[in-house]
Amino acid sequence: MPSGLCAFDIDDTVTCGKKNATHMVKWCKDHDLPVAIVTARSRPVPPHDWASLGFSAADLRSRFHYNPTSSYQRGKEHGQAKVRALEQLMHQENVETGRECVVLFDDMAYNTDAARDAGYAAVQVGDDDECGITDAQMARAQDHLLACVDRTHDHVQLRSVH
Repeated sequence: MPSGLCAFDIDDTVTCGKKNATHMVKWCKDHDLPVAIVTARSRPVPPHDWASLGFSAADLRSRFHYNPTSSYQRGKEHGQAKVRALEQLMHQENVETGRECVVLFDDMAYNTDAARDAGYAAVQVGDDDECGITDAQMARAQDHLLACVDRTHDHVQLRSVH
């Protein structure tokens, strides 16, 4: 069972700042954390070469969540749809450490606020000078996820001692 999960929005999250997006996807995979796409797009059509970002066909086949009713929704409803996708992913992937170790990377505050309000971790990406995941945001997310990985590792060691 994975220690956590990394979920990425598409627009203005992985479509820009590709170097850091690629690095974060690789980092998650290197730490045995599943990666997913959780988008407000209304169609499941990937917009670009996902392999160059580190996403495999298997990642996209089982962990690509889109929102077919997004054109009828407002911001808060988009956030709630993303929370439902995170919940489904957490159970599908059997994340044993709980919601706080499922991280949503998204550029929209209403999505990251909804995720946090539901108990998930969230990184609102970008800043005034940069689009996508910044170096500082990536470092904070990695520190947070390492704590989840360490907690799982410690739990496994305790179970094997008893």
